[in-house]
Amino acid sequence: WTRAGVVDDPRAVDAGMIAAADGVHQVVDDGLRSVGLADARDVHGRGMPFAATAAGLYRLGNGWMAERDGAATAVSADGDRAVAVDDDGLLVREGVASWTGVETPATERVVDVGFTEAATVAVTAAGTLLTDAGDGWRTRALGVTGVSRLAVQA
Repeated sequence: WTRAGVVDDPRAVDAGMIAAADGVHQVVDDGLRSVGLADARDVHGRGMPFAATAAGLYRLGNGWMAERDGAATAVSADGDRAVAVDDDGLLVREGVASWTGVETPATERVVDVGFTEAATVAVTAAGTLLTDAGDGWRTRALGVTGVSRLAVQA
């Protein structure tokens, strides 16, 4: 193990990118490099990078480009699809289209989202797992509460 650097309040790591209170950082050959934003809550670093921040959803292109205003807590992408969680609930982005809301059967707030090879998955703080393999949402109680993140094997 080699220390790459220090960030303020790290919150999420994905593909060499770190979301932290002091912004998004990228692991580079000689340590960490700040790549901007503030109050980053989640980051997706593979393919087209996205960040969820207190100010909104951002996509990394020629710098960070605002995609949606409003506090966002989670983001994930898979090819041309992306999903996120903000104050309005679960959002989806297909191709280069804008973010649109998605209805789920969850009665609690969704806290994290991701993709498997076959489905979109989400989880609530109360411990409800949601999956949609293209035929509608299905739910399963996990038997735990206080859930804050979701780990999905890519």
